[in-house]
Amino acid sequence: MSSVPGFEVERLSGVLVALASPLRRDGGVDEPATGRLVEHVLAGGVHGLLALGSTGETASLDEPSRRKVLAAVVRAAAGRVPVLCGVAQPQLSTAMAEVEAAASMGAAVALVVPPFYYPMSQAALVDFYRRLAERSTLPLMLYNIPQFTKVVAEPQSVATLAREGAIKGIKDSSRDFEYFEGVCLATRDMPEFRIFTGSDTMLLASLAMGGAGTICGAGNIAPHWVVRVYDAY
Repeated sequence: MSSVPGFEVERLSGVLVALASPLRRDGGVDEPATGRLVEHVLAGGVHGLLALGSTGETASLDEPSRRKVLAAVVRAAAGRVPVLCGVAQPQLSTAMAEVEAAASMGAAVALVVPPFYYPMSQAALVDFYRRLAERSTLPLMLYNIPQFTKVVAEPQSVATLAREGAIKGIKDSSRDFEYFEGVCLATRDMPEFRIFTGSDTMLLASLAMGGAGTICGAGNIAPHWVVRVYDAY
C-alpha cells in the first residue's frame, strides 16, 4: 500500500526520477547514500521516485539487495512523494512475488517489464499482465524498453490492457517517438491512463503529444533543471 496519503495513480504526473542505486565498494547497498540521493532529488522539486528501474540496475541486484534499496527509498521519501518500484522478472510467479513485496514495503505502483529473453507474442504479453493484475494489490504500469527486453508492447496491446484496467500507465523508454505517438493515439479515449517518456531528450515532445511527464535518469544529477523544463511547458 502506498505510503502517500490519498494517492491516486490516475493523477500521477510530472517529473519522476529513475533513481540510481548507490552501492558500497564491496557491492552492498549504501543505504545512507540512497537517503542522501532521495533528499537531493526531492530538494529539486520532483513529483515522484522510481526505485529499481534500469537506472537503478535492478537486473544486477540480488533479491536482498533489491529489498534494501526499496526500503531505503521509501524510508527517505517518508510519504512526501509516491515511490514506484521496478519489477523485472521473466516468470509470472516471481514477478508476482516482487510486486507483493513492493506493496508490503510502501510502494505506490509497480512498473513491470514484459517477460524477456524468449520471443513473446502479443497475446502472451497481454495474458501476462492480465494474470498479474488479477493477483496484484498494487496498480501496475507497463515498462516498454525493447532494447533490453527484446519485446515490444504494441500500442493496441497497451490499449487493450488499459481499457480492461490491468495497467494504469506506461513508461516508454524505446526512444521511438512514432511508437510513443501510437500509444497516445490508441489510448486517447482514456485520459486517466498515464503515459510517461523514459527518454530525457523527448520530454517536451512527449508533453506536446499528451504525455503525463517523464521518468528520467537525468533527475539524479540535475532534478531542478528537469522540473523547470516541465513547469515551463
